[in-house]
Amino acid sequence: MLKKTVHILFISALLISCKTKIVEGSTAVAMSSKNIVKNHYEHEFDKKTINARLKAVYTESDNLQTVTIKLRLEKDKTIWMSGTMLGIPFAKIIITPTNVQFYEKLNKTFFVGDFTLLSDFLGTDVNFEILQNLLIGQSILDLNKNPPLNPTLI
Repeated sequence: MLKKTVHILFISALLISCKTKIVEGSTAVAMSSKNIVKNHYEHEFDKKTINARLKAVYTESDNLQTVTIKLRLEKDKTIWMSGTMLGIPFAKIIITPTNVQFYEKLNKTFFVGDFTLLSDFLGTDVNFEILQNLLIGQSILDLNKNPPLNPTLI
């Protein structure tokens, strides 16, 4: 149950943070990869804190649940999330650059450790910087060191 709750809370926050809007009538503009990278870094997230309320819908077989997640982020220091269902708090997660702490209230279980649990779940190495960048919409790679692939070569 602990892993399942962590997964629900974490994936819900990631999916909501990655949401995009398509504006009617907008057209795609051809840009070189250098201009895209330059534009990305010119519009880098420059706030020190985030305080957000996110809503996600979780479906498992015939069971549909609405999950509300309170997200607080202090850049480069702490990511804090609290999940509620039907107005009842069910889980909290605190992520710092060195560890991950999780408390699930229904079964009164907790986890204190490193990023191994999240890395195993996502199937790739994860650290604080990667999680933070995913939540604030920044690149998880240094685009100046790792240039984007040339689509004509693929």
